[in-house]
Amino acid sequence: MGKGLQRGCGWVLWGLVLGCAPTSEAARGQLIVSIDTDMAIPKDLSAIRVQVDVYRGNEWQPKFDREFEVAPSKGAVTFLPATLAVVAGETAEETVRVEVQGLSEQGEERVLRRAITTVPADRIALLRMPLSWSCLDELACDETQTCQLGRCTDATVGVEDLPSYEPEEVFGGAEAPGGTDGRCFAVESCFSESFEVEPSYADADYCQLTLDTEPSAALNFAVRGDPDSTGICGGFDGSEHCYLPLNQSASLGWSELETPKAHDGLMRHRLQLPPGICDRLQADTKLSLRASTSCASKTDSLGSCGPWSSASKPLDPPGAGGSSSGGSSSGGSSSGGSSSGGSTATGGAGESSAGSGAGSSPIGGSPQVAGASGTGTSGKGGESGSGGSGGSGGSPAGYPCTESIAPALLTRFTSLEPDPKNPGQFLVDLPAPGGATFAYPAGAGAPTIGPAGSFHVSGTVSTYSGFGVYLNECLDASAFSAISFSMRGNAGPSGKIQFRMVPNQNRPVDHANQVGVCIVPAGGSAYEYCRSGSTSLPVIFDGGVVTVRFADITGGLPVAFVNGRSVVSFEWALEWASGDEPYSFDIIIDNLTFTSAVP
Repeated sequence: MGKGLQRGCGWVLWGLVLGCAPTSEAARGQLIVSIDTDMAIPKDLSAIRVQVDVYRGNEWQPKFDREFEVAPSKGAVTFLPATLAVVAGETAEETVRVEVQGLSEQGEERVLRRAITTVPADRIALLRMPLSWSCLDELACDETQTCQLGRCTDATVGVEDLPSYEPEEVFGGAEAPGGTDGRCFAVESCFSESFEVEPSYADADYCQLTLDTEPSAALNFAVRGDPDSTGICGGFDGSEHCYLPLNQSASLGWSELETPKAHDGLMRHRLQLPPGICDRLQADTKLSLRASTSCASKTDSLGSCGPWSSASKPLDPPGAGGSSSGGSSSGGSSSGGSSSGGSTATGGAGESSAGSGAGSSPIGGSPQVAGASGTGTSGKGGESGSGGSGGSGGSPAGYPCTESIAPALLTRFTSLEPDPKNPGQFLVDLPAPGGATFAYPAGAGAPTIGPAGSFHVSGTVSTYSGFGVYLNECLDASAFSAISFSMRGNAGPSGKIQFRMVPNQNRPVDHANQVGVCIVPAGGSAYEYCRSGSTSLPVIFDGGVVTVRFADITGGLPVAFVNGRSVVSFEWALEWASGDEPYSFDIIIDNLTFTSAVP
């Protein structure tokens, strides 16, 4: 929707306007730089530094360099999202370099975003420059690159590829910062009932996820870290974990690979996640990816709610009712000075009046002087009234697991005590939280497990049969890249067995045992929707040590590949196809060990 140009407000500096919309230089094109972050302020970032250079005479010439407090506790008058206007000068479409740094409370650079582009001559273009956690302390990109979603990419942005500026797309639907209709994304409420999901990592650029949801559900994702780590933290999820929300955005977040498809009353989503996020998840075992269906999806137009936010009304959940009312608040005024020279024109005089909202807001400060340009501070809009309560959403259908860090040696099967809950099965001497054996099919055809000292299983195969070890809690073995065990015996005519290392994401929801997060629609088969990846192994009579790389365990659903996270069981499945003749087998497994030493 087209909007008339607004008068400059907020900070008015040498050709730049921070915290507002376009200047009154209606005849000239402008580049509106939008600055936001997925982190918490001031814990993770306390200030931002903005630098603008112009390329002239075969070199970069500095034109603007200033630091702004964004921490409310320090009296900040710049709130996020914020905008900064670069106004075209007399020379058409000169090249500019914009750098935005996120600074710690000690003034140290923590994150840098860079863009090289041109100022359009005849329109107002939007350039988003989010300060992302995925680029935190990653400053190794060269001068022609920028860090975007955890990876270095070309910093050059074609101005023709930039969308036209619409304030509603920056300030959560409001026409200016502080507007009463501006919405923000409430991380606390949206992820209070989140559940863990596991992307597939086929290669360095593959980071995908398949997920089934209720038809009316909206999706959100966040990276969760330990308490006191980077992100928005609190006890809203029953713990003190910290969350870093991801936007639904083709260029700056996650996206749908295809239109969701109906599957027996549910919708199946195939999703692309930023590969740089998967890099971080694989590199740091304390991080996990969480999903939520309790709020409308976070997009580029929604900043996170917080004392630092320029839009303070939380986004309603889908279908939520309620109403809100607000009081009023007035902002301060500022008068821009004059400046000349360079490729960027001066900002004109302006004043700001914040919109109405519940409660009160500080009055903007008096004008200050910075070089040849006047500056002023704009008041923040009043806090909005809270919306009425809507219906509560249901809890996740599955059972996300608590992970324990896996040791290298899992078990030598030296102590197999009878399992009192499952006759014929045994408790295994695994590290805490322990586990036990299982075998299928149940009943008279069940494989027989032998005495302690090894995992010795024998029987007759006349249908789908197998055996394994399940864990009482999930293991995080992502510090390793393979699993090894000794194996010997007779696997029947094929001489082969299928090995599976099962992640919780591929385990069908089991309400009786409270395990699994994979949903099998009513009338569907578990194999069609939820199955474990596998790899085929030869079984040699005299035996030997077998080493299986995680990357070789493939074909699972919905997670196709194994990366060592959220392991709930290990399984050895015997070969069988309909119409096969029954056969006997006798196999011994021992020394189950995680490793990274792959022969």
